[in-house]
Amino acid sequence: MALVIATLNYGGAQVQLCHLAKLLRRYKYEVMVCCVTRGGPLAEDLREAEVEVRVIGKRHKLDVTVLWKLIRIFKSYRPDIVHCQLFTANMWGRLAARISGIRGIIATVLSLEADRGISYVLVDRLLAHVTDRIVCNTWEIKGYLAEGEKMDPGKLTVVHNGVDTDWSGSWLAAHGILPLGSSKSALGLAPHRPVVGMVCRFDPRKGIEIFLDACELLLRQRDDVQFLLVGDADPAQPDQVACKAQVMKRLEQSPLSSSVVLPGLAADVRPLLHCMNVFVLTSHTEGLPNALMEAMAMERPIVATTVGGVPELVRHEIDGLLVPPGDPEAVANAVLRLLQQPDVAWVMARKARERMCEDFSLARMVSDTTKIYHEVLRM
Repeated sequence: MALVIATLNYGGAQVQLCHLAKLLRRYKYEVMVCCVTRGGPLAEDLREAEVEVRVIGKRHKLDVTVLWKLIRIFKSYRPDIVHCQLFTANMWGRLAARISGIRGIIATVLSLEADRGISYVLVDRLLAHVTDRIVCNTWEIKGYLAEGEKMDPGKLTVVHNGVDTDWSGSWLAAHGILPLGSSKSALGLAPHRPVVGMVCRFDPRKGIEIFLDACELLLRQRDDVQFLLVGDADPAQPDQVACKAQVMKRLEQSPLSSSVVLPGLAADVRPLLHCMNVFVLTSHTEGLPNALMEAMAMERPIVATTVGGVPELVRHEIDGLLVPPGDPEAVANAVLRLLQQPDVAWVMARKARERMCEDFSLARMVSDTTKIYHEVLRM
């Protein structure tokens, strides 16, 4: 199997690919990962799991040498399946696989309508003719591709993301994670005050401004609440760099400055999720957000916006509370309710973890994916 992606920086698609590659390797599949643009911190994680990683080194948007480099790799490695993820890899990887005569060509599409420009749509429509399966990680995306972009429904299938369901209080204890009060203190948080947190890239689509607006509204109701904003910007992405600059400028000029802790990027978010009394997702657009799934697996009470595949994860009033996107008042009210009704919050949190264990495990994700591989090879 050859898995193709643009980079191995921290991100939802990259984390899912790493989970898939490592578990395929554990199940005795031969796996190679090709990074079209550059490697990243997750590359070493894969190499430690004995997964081969090749970096192509795309220099600019239309660097056609990428195509020939991928063709050479595919003709040398001779994978049965080439499975590409995200637009850059989907374009170059599928072209190279077709020219190389690869038996099975699979693309994964994670973007919603708002993220897909006309060039993306045209390229995907063209390459759909040489693709055996198009994997979507939400039913919403599958529906949009079938209805909005007129792709062949017979080629479309849904495989939801998977989450490591060992992410629980028992895991923390077994691995020597500090008790809750000590964990908060280590981050500069007051041990006995509630924490409302979010984990995300500093990306305009993540709605960080809505989160901060909601934080200000919450402080007017409860001055004991403190906030944890986990994540960072990719320095290679100008929109993320600008987003981070706006966040930092706002915090410097805001009464929130003494209430918001920014620990930066975390390779392992479990100890940080452990500190949160409520996990919040305020995105304007999403696929199937890993951070939300991780928080649910960690049994955190949830407030999330009704975007993308979020309603496929969170059942309102069962696993958490759903609110409209772009509405900080609704976010603040939902968080306040969970803080004021801890018994209700923890019942929802337990249901959220049960849902992740039953329907969104890594084992289920890998099983669904390998089933597609075998179906394609039998065609």
